[in-house]
Amino acid sequence: MLLSDLQHDDVRTWTGEWRHVEPDTEVETINVRLKAWGLTDPPRFPAQPLDPEDPAAALKGERQVHLVGTTTRVPVYDGEAFAPSLAQAGPAPIEQTHTTVLVPPGYRVTCDAYRNYVIHAADRPLDALLSGLRQ
Repeated sequence: MLLSDLQHDDVRTWTGEWRHVEPDTEVETINVRLKAWGLTDPPRFPAQPLDPEDPAAALKGERQVHLVGTTTRVPVYDGEAFAPSLAQAGPAPIEQTHTTVLVPPGYRVTCDAYRNYVIHAADRPLDALLSGLRQ
């Protein structure tokens, strides 16, 4: 469709807004806004089996890390290999493709059945923490 094919009133409205018209050019849609409402099924995320494994399976190596005024050598873990139910005390970086999670000293990380990292104080068992949240 060409701009010259549109009704004269439409062209006058557009020229009032943009002050430049080329009648023999194609009409180009730049933005379209749409609001829609509807019901959808919630997404389902399958839980993965919790197989207790040795965190050494996800160990990539070691690295010097600067933590609160001191430099120390810490284990570095591969987040893609950090399977559900793996747990590790900090300090420990867990590297993934798009992020790095640092487990600070005095804390522990556990990977749950949905591959979320749950970081909690090392002196509190994870089960006690989770049961407190459920109440």
